[in-house]
Amino acid sequence: MAAIPVATSTEEEANRSVELAVAERGTRNTRATWVTLVAVLIVAELIARFLSAGLADPQWNFSQTDRKVAEMNAIAKGGGVEIVFVGNSAVNSDIISGVITRDTDFEGVYNAALDGSPGVLTNDWTINVVEPLLDPDVVVIGLTSRDLNDGSRSNLRVTDGYLNSPGRALFLGQQTAGQKADRFFGELSALVRIRAFLRDPVSLITQYRDDIAEERLRGVDDFTKEPYFNDDILINRTRERALNDFSVDPTAAPGTQAGAIVDLIERLQSRGAEVVIVEMPYSGMDYIALHTNGQSDYDAYHATLISIADRTGVALIDGTRPEWTTDYFEDFLHLNSAGANTFSTELAQQLEVVLAR
Repeated sequence: MAAIPVATSTEEEANRSVELAVAERGTRNTRATWVTLVAVLIVAELIARFLSAGLADPQWNFSQTDRKVAEMNAIAKGGGVEIVFVGNSAVNSDIISGVITRDTDFEGVYNAALDGSPGVLTNDWTINVVEPLLDPDVVVIGLTSRDLNDGSRSNLRVTDGYLNSPGRALFLGQQTAGQKADRFFGELSALVRIRAFLRDPVSLITQYRDDIAEERLRGVDDFTKEPYFNDDILINRTRERALNDFSVDPTAAPGTQAGAIVDLIERLQSRGAEVVIVEMPYSGMDYIALHTNGQSDYDAYHATLISIADRTGVALIDGTRPEWTTDYFEDFLHLNSAGANTFSTELAQQLEVVLAR
């Protein structure tokens, strides 16, 4: 029977030394990994804090909403306004509060429109935020055909972002445990605050600007005719995301974009507010051509507006007549400074008439 080799004490010590060296190296590597990770996180946090200084850190769906909530909170402390405008970016660009104030006797005017806001969003925003804060006597709802399009992908995306925003939940006292935790950690870390931008680098670039400069805010008595221009990105985005699969419910049934406008009007009326609808201007066939079925889609939208006005008993102001030329537009849906001042002046006169002031 062969003898079983027995390790000598020298060999055992050597093996133990090797094991200790490996363990120590592993400990050093683990320690180095953690040090590196912490260092990376510190650097990333510092970079995030630098970047966040130029971002609005929106709690709502985007920074414009946060800014308008802050403005309305400040106005509310002074007693609110007499007339408020709601709608999408066309209302923001085309209706100048200063012109309405100058040409009417309304005591307090505020433009609460949100860029990209369709019927469902405008309903929730006006009923839950704007009207409670500003307590207006008159609400003017500016509408474009995209606002009533039930097939619009961008309408669904923007509305979902607004309805599920932590800002709305906090404002309405409906924060979930997850939103509360997110808010807590967001106050501690800039990385947490801007993670949505980091997941979408393009949004980080586009949002790293002055929100007010990006919004089409027009000056009173500024009749500059900024050049008319529709770039391919804007055209394709509007055709494929906003006016795609164009579908407007002529019956304005509940759950549709048109139905949301009817519901909004009726709820405002129940609160004692007078409501006016404005069909917003557009730049002729350049805009009509973006609809799936061209003029017939727009005609269906226009007929639905008339039906909504008749059903709810509100005044409908047709801002598309007389037909506008491209001299007054910045693109197919937004007036330039000259157009906005001209339109706001005319709108002020028409509001005085329909409201019998």
